[in-house]
Amino acid sequence: MPPIDALMVIMSPPPPVVDPANCPPGSSLSIGLCRTPEGYLRPLPEWLSEFLEQDR
Repeated sequence: MPPIDALMVIMSPPPPVVDPANCPPGSSLSIGLCRTPEGYLRPLPEWLSEFLEQDR
């Protein structure tokens, strides 16, 4: 199998959501994914959450 590079990990969406109650606050279910009103996916990928925590 080919190696998985960083771009593949960054581009992977979060797992599909079935129940709107599982979406984080401030987001809503849209075609199986939780999105903010601006269209951002939620929850954030784990690596991005960790990066934002370090930036605070």
